[in-house]
Amino acid sequence: MSDISALSQKSKEGTVGIGLTVGHDGSVYWYTGNLIKFNKNDNRLYGTNIKKYMHMGYNEVRSQELALSDYAKKYKFEFGKVGGD
Repeated sequence: MSDISALSQKSKEGTVGIGLTVGHDGSVYWYTGNLIKFNKNDNRLYGTNIKKYMHMGYNEVRSQELALSDYAKKYKFEFGKVGGD
């Protein structure tokens, strides 16, 4: 989430439309900036959401993707896995 937030803050003129990040497992993801500003507690809550999905039986990577999907809807950004499903 910090990458998404940084893209939004550093690209106020819209000169950067997409960012890339590499996950812990080597997966590459693209993302856009968020249109709605994150709240100060969102990083902590994001971690809680990941744990929730892991308790449901998802692995860590899939849990992070699901948590990001929740936030993408709420804060109006997009993301996806490069070359992914």
